Amino acid sequence: MTGKKTLEAYGLVAEFFENLDSDPPIYHFVIMRKGSIEILGWGQEHSAEAAEQAAKECMENVSGQSSAAG
Repeated sequence: MTGKKTLEAYGLVAEFFENLDSDPPIYHFVIMRKGSIEILGWGQEHSAEAAEQAAKECMENVSGQSSAAG
């Protein structure tokens, strides 16, 4: 993963950040509602692919929770 990466689904945005200074590298993600700065979920993984998969699962969970509450 190089540069800024984002993923959009369910009205949510996942932003990805990589920390290549750590050993091994760590890949972080933050989930927010589109247009908001409120963090709804976050996590970190040891690969970009694992971070993307975890972010997708988090977005599905958050979207399910918000539609169930509404």
